[in-house]
Amino acid sequence: MAILSHRHAQPDSTLGWGAIHRAFVTLFCIGVFIHVGLSPLLALTELLVAALLMFARRLGYLGVIAFHLALMTFGWGWWLWSLPALAFAVPAAVHEFRTHGDRG
Repeated sequence: MAILSHRHAQPDSTLGWGAIHRAFVTLFCIGVFIHVGLSPLLALTELLVAALLMFARRLGYLGVIAFHLALMTFGWGWWLWSLPALAFAVPAAVHEFRTHGDRG
């Protein structure tokens, strides 16, 4: 009587599926580090823009515009938030530069 082993030679297709599986594991592990790293960076950027709006309004409005333009690069869904925000931020920045152009 032969002893059956649970481990046997894998056909070529199984090796391919194993590679796909390892690629997804790697992708999601990298994704965790990216998203955990981006959350504090995003929060610090928002804090910086808020501080600039309070103490250096022109730079603050430029920060608001740059922030929303950068946010749009993350996908079409972010456009639903960024376009209305830019519709207010750009005229506010223009007003700030026209009325208080001599100070920061």
